Amino acid sequence: MRFILIGACTATIMTLAGASPFFIPAFLAIGYAIDHNRKKIS
Repeated sequence: MRFILIGACTATIMTLAGASPFFIPAFLAIGYAIDHNRKKIS
Protein backbone atom coordinates (compact mmCIF):
# COMPACT_ATOMS: atom_id res chain seq x y z
CA MET A 1 0.00 0.00 0.00
CA ARG A 2 2.79 2.41 0.91
CA PHE A 3 4.57 1.89 -2.41
CA ILE A 4 1.34 2.49 -4.32
CA LEU A 5 0.97 5.84 -2.54
CA ILE A 6 4.63 6.72 -3.18
CA GLY A 7 4.20 5.80 -6.85
CA ALA A 8 1.04 7.89 -7.11
CA CYS A 9 2.73 10.89 -5.45
CA THR A 10 5.77 10.55 -7.72
CA ALA A 11 3.56 10.31 -10.81
CA THR A 12 1.64 13.41 -9.70
CA ILE A 13 4.86 15.37 -9.11
CA MET A 14 6.28 14.29 -12.48
CA THR A 15 3.03 15.27 -14.20
CA LEU A 16 3.09 18.70 -12.54
CA ALA A 17 6.76 19.14 -13.38
CA GLY A 18 6.08 18.20 -17.01
CA ALA A 19 3.07 20.51 -17.26
CA SER A 20 4.63 23.51 -15.50
CA PRO A 21 6.33 25.01 -18.61
CA PHE A 22 2.91 25.35 -20.23
CA PHE A 23 1.49 27.23 -17.24
CA ILE A 24 4.43 29.63 -16.70
CA PRO A 25 3.54 31.87 -19.71
CA ALA A 26 -0.10 31.91 -18.59
CA PHE A 27 0.86 33.13 -15.11
CA LEU A 28 3.21 35.72 -16.62
CA ALA A 29 0.42 36.95 -18.91
CA ILE A 30 -1.99 37.18 -15.97
CA GLY A 31 0.58 39.07 -13.90
CA TYR A 32 1.27 41.44 -16.82
CA ALA A 33 -2.45 42.06 -17.31
CA ILE A 34 -2.91 42.82 -13.61
CA ASP A 35 0.06 45.21 -13.61
CA HIS A 36 -1.21 46.90 -16.78
CA ASN A 37 -4.70 47.38 -15.32
CA ARG A 38 -3.24 48.63 -12.04
CA LYS A 39 -1.18 51.29 -13.86
CA LYS A 40 -4.24 52.32 -15.88
CA ILE A 41 -6.33 52.79 -12.71
CA SER A 42 -3.65 54.74 -10.84
